[in-house]
Amino acid sequence: ADKVLAAYTPLGFTLKQRYDIGEWTTLKLQK
Repeated sequence: ADKVLAAYTPLGFTLKQRYDIGEWTTLKLQK
């Protein structure tokens, strides 16, 4: 998830949005 957060950081996402994206990606990768 850290890599995802780092990738979205420059795009100006809020911390909440980056967190949600990271969590969603983690869940998807676990499946």
